[in-house]
Amino acid sequence: MVDKGASVNLNQPGSNANFELIQLWKDIGSGYHAPIFGIGGSGVESTQNSTNDNLAAGGVYNGESEYVLHYGEITISVIADVISAANGIECLFSFDNVDWHVTDEFEINSEDLDTVKTWKIQRVLPYFKIRYTNGASPTTHFHLTVMYSGVASVQFSHRLDSDLSGVDDAGLIKAILAADSGDGKSFQNISVQNPLPISPYRVFKPDIDRDTSTSTNWTGGTVVTLFDGSGVLVNSTSENPKTILIDLKKAIRTSILGIGTVAGTSFSNTKITAILGFGADAISTVLIDESGDNTDKTLLVPDIAPVEFNQLLIEFHTADTCALAYVVIVKAISTISRIQGSKPDGTIADFQATTAGNFKVSLEEYETGVVLPVSPEEDYFLEVQRGNRTGKSVVHKFGGSASVVATLVPVTISNTYNTPTAPVALEFLSSSANDNSAGSGAREIIVQGIQSAVTWELSTQTFATNGVTPVAIGSWLRIFRWLVSESGTYATPAAGSHAGILTIRVAGGGATWTRIPITPFPVAQSQISVYTIPSGKTGYFRSADVYVDSTKSLNVLCFQRPNADVVTAPYSSMRLVNQWVGLSGEMHYEPDYPNGPYVGPCDFGFMAQGSAVASDITIDFELELIDDA
Repeated sequence: MVDKGASVNLNQPGSNANFELIQLWKDIGSGYHAPIFGIGGSGVESTQNSTNDNLAAGGVYNGESEYVLHYGEITISVIADVISAANGIECLFSFDNVDWHVTDEFEINSEDLDTVKTWKIQRVLPYFKIRYTNGASPTTHFHLTVMYSGVASVQFSHRLDSDLSGVDDAGLIKAILAADSGDGKSFQNISVQNPLPISPYRVFKPDIDRDTSTSTNWTGGTVVTLFDGSGVLVNSTSENPKTILIDLKKAIRTSILGIGTVAGTSFSNTKITAILGFGADAISTVLIDESGDNTDKTLLVPDIAPVEFNQLLIEFHTADTCALAYVVIVKAISTISRIQGSKPDGTIADFQATTAGNFKVSLEEYETGVVLPVSPEEDYFLEVQRGNRTGKSVVHKFGGSASVVATLVPVTISNTYNTPTAPVALEFLSSSANDNSAGSGAREIIVQGIQSAVTWELSTQTFATNGVTPVAIGSWLRIFRWLVSESGTYATPAAGSHAGILTIRVAGGGATWTRIPITPFPVAQSQISVYTIPSGKTGYFRSADVYVDSTKSLNVLCFQRPNADVVTAPYSSMRLVNQWVGLSGEMHYEPDYPNGPYVGPCDFGFMAQGSAVASDITIDFELELIDDA
């Protein structure tokens, strides 16, 4: 034990500083002393956890253990010319100098190169060391320094012209916000009397790029002056035209702008041009051209159509003196409007909009006064499904697979969707004799697909079942839906509508095309996430819901094969439409506008790919079909 106020050398590895004792010290043996409370004094550089040696690609610097109980704060500073490994700066602490624990992790990113990055941490355990893991490139300029301080301050600083990143330390503080006053040199505190200079309604000085905006030969201020009312720009030279270029930090859209000046000053011969883009690709739109009008004005508000621009060029085509005090540009605001009208009975009703954003209008109702079955209030797709939209229909397809592995397969129960170039004779059978026309299981099935290689039209056929005995169902090019239409059992959760696994295969016991399982339940419906758009119809992809086992991840690809009826070379390619990589869990896809068009005959559907471990997936999707004629 030593007295308060005495000076003692801590005698630690890498520590050579003397400290004034603020509280009592304890001799812990082997020449070490530890404070019972705290100490003061200046920071000390660690020689056991600091280095200037360059690191090879992937190289690791391991600091040595140091007893740090008498310190309150540790500062780590790094300068490197290449990035570190992810979380490559590790702060390790130990209770006993045996078992080590990582308490903090940092890293050097590309934006940190060749700058000093500093982190402060509090000492949490008696022993400390640092480990630095380099990235994929060797360093040629590298310094790592660790400093120990007696009292924990954990204060941070950051340059105003540099953005914060996720690896910067942060502290909980009470702050006063200050904003650039507009001259790029001074700042003003933000308050109720001096709010943030940001307006969603008009262009304000923070919207102006002061470095690229120009007002050559104009006195009294800069371009920014025109947006804060701080003065009047005057050009008394004889140059013609006199120009002011306002360069915005980002493009805006407006239909309202104006320029003006104060009493006793004026301008004339004005031309205003809006510019969108830069250089040779820029698009210029003349908003007003009064370059031939020498009438003195103090205000000009041109009547303009909505226009988008990132630069505004104001010209005064005169040798006379011109002055300008302000420019007002109102930003266009997107709004949702409600329009109502009077009905024949005197009541008020809302106008309705179509999916495309147009007014819903019934010519028949307008011309004849006859109220049609389809009213403006009714849902479009409901009316399509009810058959009230001639020539339009919606196809809802769904399917799934419980055995997606590393091979890309169609999302169907059988992992197949056959697409022969000529019709193939097929047969149907069940694995149970009870699935027959008089049995307790499936008695009748309906099959839907494409049969004719000439017309490629939709074909729907009905067949009686015959148990385990194959039933010929004709020749088909595609089968994209089939189901049990009649059963000998009034189905319950305990007993389904068919007794066995139902299979459609190539006639004569050939390859399986599609099947309906009985596990976990006889679902009586095919599950095929593919559809072939028949000839004479055009499809539009509207939405999809994908569900993947949450413990797995799959790649899901959406394909189309246009001109499916072209069966001799050159063929149309089977093309990717959409792709989702590494899906896990649920995903809903609904574009702002339907994908398409997909002109029939056209194969459209989904395929999936996973890993060596089988994964589950189900996909529901919807196509809107419109008759071509």
